[in-house]
Amino acid sequence: ENGYSTWNQIRLNKTGPGNSFDAWIASANRNESLEKTGLKGSKDGIDFVVNVKTGYKSNLMQCAATQLSNAMKHAANKNQAKMMELLVEAFTTGSMDAHKDASR
Repeated sequence: ENGYSTWNQIRLNKTGPGNSFDAWIASANRNESLEKTGLKGSKDGIDFVVNVKTGYKSNLMQCAATQLSNAMKHAANKNQAKMMELLVEAFTTGSMDAHKDASR
């Protein structure tokens, strides 16, 4: 498991000539453990290269994480508080695993 998936909020940018792309994962902070460069692939006979980066929409993701963190003190129960804690982690780091765990 690489820690990201198509469920992440992603923006895809074409970078230069050829089939090279940057895939940006939404997160408040840069998360080097999720970032990868030079991932090669092929689809329908077309080769491409993808660089995965984090920090897309960082201002909005930080705002959401801050508001959820502030709301935790008003949680109705431990389950709701844990859900908000995991969403704060997901919005801060871009972790899809934390986002999924928040829904369990």
